[in-house]
Amino acid sequence: MDGLGAGGMAGNPEPDTTYVRISDDGMQAFIYLTEDDGMQYDRNDLKDILRAYGVNTGFHESNLAAIVKKKIYRREVLAAVGEKPGTGRDGYYEYMVNTEDFARNPKIREDGSVDYTSMNVLQNVQEGDLLAVYYPADTGNPGSDVRGRILEPAGVKNLPVLKGRGISSGGADHKFYATTNGKVLFRNGVLEIRNVHEIAGDVDYLTGVIEFNGDVMIDGNVGSDVVIRASKSVIISGTVEAATIEAGEDVVLKCGINGNEKAAITCGGDLYADFIEQTTVDAKGNVRANTIINSNITSAQQIILTGRRGTLMGGICYATHGLEAACLGNEAEIKTVVQVGYKKELYNQRTHVTKQLSGMDEQLNDLEVDIKQAEKLMALSGESPLQGLKRRQLLEQKEELVRKRNDLQDELQELNELMDACRDSAVRVNGNVYRGCTIFINNGVLPVDKNTCYMNYVCRSGLIEGKVIANV
Repeated sequence: MDGLGAGGMAGNPEPDTTYVRISDDGMQAFIYLTEDDGMQYDRNDLKDILRAYGVNTGFHESNLAAIVKKKIYRREVLAAVGEKPGTGRDGYYEYMVNTEDFARNPKIREDGSVDYTSMNVLQNVQEGDLLAVYYPADTGNPGSDVRGRILEPAGVKNLPVLKGRGISSGGADHKFYATTNGKVLFRNGVLEIRNVHEIAGDVDYLTGVIEFNGDVMIDGNVGSDVVIRASKSVIISGTVEAATIEAGEDVVLKCGINGNEKAAITCGGDLYADFIEQTTVDAKGNVRANTIINSNITSAQQIILTGRRGTLMGGICYATHGLEAACLGNEAEIKTVVQVGYKKELYNQRTHVTKQLSGMDEQLNDLEVDIKQAEKLMALSGESPLQGLKRRQLLEQKEELVRKRNDLQDELQELNELMDACRDSAVRVNGNVYRGCTIFINNGVLPVDKNTCYMNYVCRSGLIEGKVIANV
């Protein structure tokens, strides 16, 4: 190769006339010259030939100069190159704060357990702190082909203005600042600054009740008889004893809780803890821990014991959408009850409502017969005050019965939806399952009568089936 970009004429008979060939995409033009006419070309002559074929821009000056100097004939030479359009860029935000979902990204230890002390659900900022900078979309420069036709860059898009509370609206410089002190929360593209109540050090019974309309963060231990109520999240760095915790959102116990059968935790979100012992829990979200011992746990989502030693031992644990652990029970055959899916009470309630609806249908049929008989008598003998009263009473009874039936029908639909949502719930144990455990799934029950391992339990037609899973 001599750098002149020769085109593909190899193997074909040489043409006898000068010509210009333009590539299909219009981005390259090749010139082919014959010397038969004895003409001596200069660069302007070559450009005139190119223009005659519609090539108006992008002339390859060095190649044209080489053609003139070296008198290159009977060979295609690259004579013009188009300019590709610049690559555009969509608009984007650069955040000066971490926008990850902190509470759900703790560190994983080598043994697979979760290091809850690494969790950092609170990121505090001060009023005036820079939170984000927006960089508008860059459309890029247009290009052109060798014919001079303009080539527009690919389309780009701008992002909507950053939304949130406690942040400035962004000015001409596209910078967003905190307008208050608090915790940064970023969800679904919305940046929010929330109030945080921070306590440095331990909390004991002398502190009494801690109530805050926002997040509560305690940097030390929490002793017995302490009551904590927060409308948002509660995060405790130290250990927790027999305390009462109520949170509208998540609860994070970095060092766990030993409740001495007196502690109670209620949260509207997820509960995270290194360990949970002798504690009653009611969570609307998931419950995640490395160990749960002798506790009564209720989760509207899942209970997940993390790590290769993730043990559930003793107590009663219920999770609507399933439970996963590495070990269930212990060698001493401690009584351990696990229940997932819908409870038997829910099944019985649906059966009761179904029977009530059936009885109401019979009552409605009887009322329809009585109403028609009353109307028939009135048509034959004329309407008397007594007959008219009886008909109105029958119609009122029907109206009231229809209202009650509609309410029951709505209740039945809600029950069916609840049962359908957790019909496929399962109990998965990635290690040992010991005697002394009892597994409830939907309306099925299975007492574990011998030690086993690596099992996945599901319920089919009221019977619980255990299937061996791969040893992971």
